[in-house]
Amino acid sequence: MERKLSWENPTAYTDGTVLGPAEAARIKVHVFRDGSEVYVTLPGVTEWPIEVGNPGTTSTWELAAELDGQVSAIIPSLAYTEPFLKPMPPKNPGIQ
Repeated sequence: MERKLSWENPTAYTDGTVLGPAEAARIKVHVFRDGSEVYVTLPGVTEWPIEVGNPGTTSTWELAAELDGQVSAIIPSLAYTEPFLKPMPPKNPGIQ
């Protein structure tokens, strides 16, 4: 099943220097699932389609930002469990 992972891109370098609009537009994000890199986003985006497991499956997601070939530290893990889908209740009950 496909979901969308979203985040806020960094607004500064690690020394506190603010990123300008041109730099912010070049940020790519590395997406890791269960410790392995699975996607690198297009520059400047803040959400990305991801494939999650079957219902009841838990995956751990992590992100790192890249700007001009320099990659940030990886953020703390985000665990996601795909929920089980519940069926709709029966319709039009009747007694005869």
